Amino acid sequence: MLLLPVTEVDASNSNAVMAHDDVNQAVPVPGASLLLLAGYIDIVAIGPEGVKWRTKRLAADGLRITEANGDSIHCTVDMLQDSPASIIVDPANGSVRAGPRLEGQPWN
Repeated sequence: MLLLPVTEVDASNSNAVMAHDDVNQAVPVPGASLLLLAGYIDIVAIGPEGVKWRTKRLAADGLRITEANGDSIHCTVDMLQDSPASIIVDPANGSVRAGPRLEGQPWN
């Protein structure tokens, strides 16, 4: 079980940081002590000590985590093509293991 500390948002002495400002999906990763916060274009992984990693931009839009475990994170993404693409992200570091990548301008 992953436990995350809760901080009062009006506490002036708080050292809390915003991990992600556009979360549309929160997915626990069994066996990896991670909570994935997915936006429409990227993922932030939260571990027991705080933010573990952040991906680069993974999609033009429409990122959805379809499965997550200690070995891989499976996602569908909109790459501005006729149908959604599939990618696999490494839960250890957030790198893309398989699938298309957004490269070059304007994605960087």
